[in-house]
Amino acid sequence: MEIREFRNSDAAVVSALIKECFNTIDLGGHTEEGKRIQIESNSPEKLLRRAKSTRYFVAIALRGFVFRLTPHNPVGFPSNVSPERELT
Repeated sequence: MEIREFRNSDAAVVSALIKECFNTIDLGGHTEEGKRIQIESNSPEKLLRRAKSTRYFVAIALRGFVFRLTPHNPVGFPSNVSPERELT
């Protein structure tokens, strides 16, 4: 596994993975409205905007994205959630 800094090219994959997780896994018992807000708050555009002032990190397994980490709010997603494309 490799942990590296978030790249602009990661935004679409990270956003898709967050969306998939909120739609398929009960992450903290959010309401449907809460899930929608989380998904919208983590759009590729919003991730890119926040990445200008926050250091984001991603963890990469042999076959792709495992989870995302931020220094202030670490969040781990299961490795069985597959993104639309793999990060390298």
